[in-house]
Amino acid sequence: MPKVDSKAAELARFFSAYQKLTGLPPTLVQHRDRPDFELAVLSCTSPFGLEVCGAYQDETEAKIMYWAVPSWDQFEGDPHLFLGAFNCRIADTSAKSHTYDYPNKMHLAIWLGSMLFSTTNDVAALRPAIVVPPNAFTHIWLIDEDPRDYSPVLLDIQ
Repeated sequence: MPKVDSKAAELARFFSAYQKLTGLPPTLVQHRDRPDFELAVLSCTSPFGLEVCGAYQDETEAKIMYWAVPSWDQFEGDPHLFLGAFNCRIADTSAKSHTYDYPNKMHLAIWLGSMLFSTTNDVAALRPAIVVPPNAFTHIWLIDEDPRDYSPVLLDIQ
């Protein structure tokens, strides 16, 4: 399998989940830095910024999910490692958000890329331990999987 670009994969998941949530397809205005993308929706008067990232238990799991390792035999999930990594990721991204020079609303979408902690049922169990620090985002969404059909869904955590 060829290596997958993480930003492109996370953006595609967001597009699908956003349209499922709102019934409106977002369009890419431009790829940028800080936030990663500028998107538009027909019903909105101004575009919005979107920062996307993934949450994994560790670097090994992230590499497996994006086909960046030639092979792997097994992977052991640990909810404490995953939560620690997730909370570090959201803390780091939240801190950086205050430095972004962007005039419109910004949103953060975090794909739960873990092989073992990625459905809405998992999030319900892990949600009390998720820490959302102060940030410059209007919304923070988790891009999760619906356990019925594994389609991407957005769960608002801010």
